[in-house]
Amino acid sequence: PAARRPTAAAPERTTGKVMAWGAALSFVLAAIYFIKLVYASGWLTPERQLALAFVAGSALIASGLWLARYDRGYAAYLPAAGVVVLYLTVYGAHLHYQLLSAQMALGAVATVSGLAIALGAHFRRSAYAVLAGICVYATPLAMDTLRSSLPELALYFTAWSIVFSACALHEGRRLTYLVPMYLAFL
Repeated sequence: PAARRPTAAAPERTTGKVMAWGAALSFVLAAIYFIKLVYASGWLTPERQLALAFVAGSALIASGLWLARYDRGYAAYLPAAGVVVLYLTVYGAHLHYQLLSAQMALGAVATVSGLAIALGAHFRRSAYAVLAGICVYATPLAMDTLRSSLPELALYFTAWSIVFSACALHEGRRLTYLVPMYLAFL
């Protein structure tokens, strides 16, 4: 059989993936920076900051689901960033601002985790779970809550591990769980 020549679409796919990763990471970093900036400058109350973060995370998820009709591969990155922003919102409300009790935080984390599992099953892309894994395990560093007690942090790390395990089972790929697992060890 004749050797297959690389098509012109191969570089476009690679460039598209790099751009998608960059865009998704930019959204997450922008949300983190925004939350920290408005807190430090006193522009908004913590409740308003968290409400804006919730709206931004929900908008990213909705945008990704809408965009999936046109470009499914790229669209998986937006909901991943949205899930991370929602986790950051709950994490910040509970451990940084102490606005949520442990029971309310558990309910919110369970809700976001259920949404994340459903989105992971919908998109079935390793990029979705790996991006979300990298970002959520960087959350304790970004939110300056390392002084929190172990049981408080265990709630988040347990929920994140369950989400990435479920996504790995849906995809049938180890990478989906291995990257977040190694980040959890760090």
